[in-house]
Amino acid sequence: MMVVTAHPDDEVGGPGGALCLRAPVAEAVRVWIATDGTRQEGVAPESAADYARRRREESAAAASILGLPAPEFAGLPDRGLAGRIEE
Repeated sequence: MMVVTAHPDDEVGGPGGALCLRAPVAEAVRVWIATDGTRQEGVAPESAADYARRRREESAAAASILGLPAPEFAGLPDRGLAGRIEE
């Protein structure tokens, strides 16, 4: 089973319960998060790197609680996926 999301926390906010139920019976689960999660509204540019690190840590902690493997992060620019189709 593969889960692809745009931002850290998208993988648990909606489908987290379903993932938790399917993880024990799935042959493998892989969570892939496309963006770096830095461009949240209200986050100052000078705080973006710390904010993104915290979001990645929270996603990894949530995965552990749900019994999922740690997510993989592509680190593509948040709010910039439309212009990076090839990646």
